[in-house]
Amino acid sequence: MKRDPVVAFYEKYPFPNNPVANQDVEYYRRIITTKPATVLIVGCGTGEDAARVRQLLPHANITALEPSKTSVAIARKNLKNSNITIVNTMMEAWKPSLKYDLVICSGVLHHTKDPANNLKLLSSWLNKTGRLIVGVYHHARWENRIERKDFHKYARQYSIAQLMDGSANPREKTYSWGMFLHDAKMAGLVPEKTGHRLPVPHGRVWCVLYDALFIYARQQMMLVRFKRVKTSVS
Repeated sequence: MKRDPVVAFYEKYPFPNNPVANQDVEYYRRIITTKPATVLIVGCGTGEDAARVRQLLPHANITALEPSKTSVAIARKNLKNSNITIVNTMMEAWKPSLKYDLVICSGVLHHTKDPANNLKLLSSWLNKTGRLIVGVYHHARWENRIERKDFHKYARQYSIAQLMDGSANPREKTYSWGMFLHDAKMAGLVPEKTGHRLPVPHGRVWCVLYDALFIYARQQMMLVRFKRVKTSVS
């Protein structure tokens, strides 16, 4: 069976694997406002974000999935004392034994073969009161436009893996706000809160305004917390 090209890419460039660990938890603090008992992190990479989640949720039972064996090996070292269970698997192959209070999938969905159906899969892993945090790339994504004169500046801050991810990932989808929220609706999800300091855009006009703001500010990631509706996928 032919290996998925994205998994092969992350085997070569385990992500993010930054030389300087930045454990700033504010990115998640604004959007994780409860104390879930069970957490699933889908696509944990080399473990930096999982470490941030552990800081916010010291008593949660956390499981993390990652398809790249190289990334998993680094993550297990980075998270050695965190009591986080790391499983080397693709999300499409995961068969959970429970429903989760919180599922986090940031920077992952847009690299999968079928993001819309995988969003439904993520939704199906939530319990009745569970929350899903998803981050996908906006059309304003700009990392692949790093100018040559700025490369060394970025290389001091980020790993080669992160620079390559921004310019050479073999599969990547970007979204407008309207596209993202439409796919979420089809997955039986209702947006509650963004990871930015703005409310969730409601209606076509607000989505267009958000898109314009993101393009102006060159913000690459739309991070949203969702809950399931009663008719959601089970």
